[in-house]
Amino acid sequence: NSFTARTMIVTGIVLLAFIIFHILDLTMGVAPAASDTFEHGAIYANLVASFSRWPVAIFYIIAMVVLFLHLTHGIWTAVSDLGITGKRTRAVLLFVSYLVMVGNISIPLAIACGWIS
Repeated sequence: NSFTARTMIVTGIVLLAFIIFHILDLTMGVAPAASDTFEHGAIYANLVASFSRWPVAIFYIIAMVVLFLHLTHGIWTAVSDLGITGKRTRAVLLFVSYLVMVGNISIPLAIACGWIS
């Protein structure tokens, strides 16, 4: 009955909102989610334009932390159901979800801070 277990519904709803926003913002270019300069097929330019807006970058970063929380509980439960109970194996799988979070946070952070333009 951990924090991540108790918040699975909340993190799931936040992730659903994130997925909808992500599709509207970076895939379809629907206003007001997308930037004013959205252009179909210009993936790099759309990514830079979107994450140059601080509220969007912050939302993506928060969504990645929520994804980490959601994944840690999901992976922990899945490996338990599969009978994997070794501390080392679970630690490796949790580290993988940590890498997913750090990797996904580095993109909006780098663009919002101006390291990538």
